[in-house]
Amino acid sequence: MNKVNEQDDTGTRENYTHQTSAIMPQHLAKRTAERQAAFLLPHLQPGMRLLDCGCGPGSITIGLAEAVAPGEVIGIDINVIQLAQAKEDAANRGIKNVRFETASIYELPFPDASFDAAFSNAVLSHLRDPTAALTEIRRVLKPGGVAGIRNPDSDGQVIAPAIPLVLRSRDIYSKVIAANGGNTRIGKDHKSLLRQVGFADIEVSAHYEVYGSDEAVRYWGNINANGLLNESAVELLTRLGLATADEIPEISRAWREWADNPDAFYADAWCTAVGWNQ
Repeated sequence: MNKVNEQDDTGTRENYTHQTSAIMPQHLAKRTAERQAAFLLPHLQPGMRLLDCGCGPGSITIGLAEAVAPGEVIGIDINVIQLAQAKEDAANRGIKNVRFETASIYELPFPDASFDAAFSNAVLSHLRDPTAALTEIRRVLKPGGVAGIRNPDSDGQVIAPAIPLVLRSRDIYSKVIAANGGNTRIGKDHKSLLRQVGFADIEVSAHYEVYGSDEAVRYWGNINANGLLNESAVELLTRLGLATADEIPEISRAWREWADNPDAFYADAWCTAVGWNQ
């Protein structure tokens, strides 16, 4: 739960909540195209040129590059630290048809109609103006090009047991995202957003990311517990009036209590959509 108030390198002022998190990059690096982009993969073909908007550490992007090889894939992000990780990972894996650039989703540095496909995962939920971002994505897509978007919807979260402080922390997280200009409930609006900016033949779906095994529960509980205790998170939550400095360690302990409960279960609702540029 971290916030950056400074202007990013792209010149676009956005407060990405996880920008300075020490934990989140490790979590993001576990993502794969096979899991997070499964809804888009059937629409990709070898030789396509694809843009990944908000690629983070690039683990999904590299998988997309493998799917469209020998086509080119470009990943863009505003986080230069995660981009450096992406470049290193691609080099270590010998993936030659992918490159990464610092850029804003609002001002993509590419000509009109220059990509066959575009992908965006867990980005729109953090933006102040998702419609503007989708308009820009459509601009760089060729006629007939396909866009795939994926975002969470916190209205669909499932948590057991219902430990009050754990439930409260999820509400706090939604309020932090909102304070930074985002919306954790945006997933249900995918179809409307794509339609508004001119995409056609829109297909929407939803699925759950599940933390049900003992190992997965401990992992997710520790991610949430540790994320609350860094200095930036404490400063932000207290400044926004969402929790006191004394309450934050209590919420962290509640997550550890949840993680040690043999009956613990967590499922996050994710919504996906594909649309075609007319």
